[in-house]
Amino acid sequence: EVGNHSWDHSQLTKLSPKKIAVQVNKTQQIIKDSSNYEPTLLRPPYGAFNHKVIASCNSMDIALWDIDPEDWKIRNKEEIIHKVMSKADDGKVILMHDIYQTSAEAAEEIVRLLSEQHYQLVTVSELKEVQKQRNHSVASS
Repeated sequence: EVGNHSWDHSQLTKLSPKKIAVQVNKTQQIIKDSSNYEPTLLRPPYGAFNHKVIASCNSMDIALWDIDPEDWKIRNKEEIIHKVMSKADDGKVILMHDIYQTSAEAAEEIVRLLSEQHYQLVTVSELKEVQKQRNHSVASS
């Protein structure tokens, strides 16, 4: 699943509504132009968002994470794997980056390990739908 992460990784909560809209809309347009796909999710840089950000993002859903191994900082494959696997659980979203080889190598191993443990890997949108169905089932009981 492709999501929007802003144009230049600015902390959106520090921008005016107009500048937030530019960050998001410019990114939306280039994704749409290059893939014919329009993301419905925004992962705000640093996880920073507020009502101003939400109001400026054309009803996009905010996508956050539960597990942050800080792979961009530690750059150690084994440590990244350990941080993720020690916190992995049903319904958890894992944040990882694609800028370092160690992150890519760790991600491959994490996917293998989670699959071996019978986790089903899904997109953020699929997870939100499952959570909605689970909440509906609990409310109906």
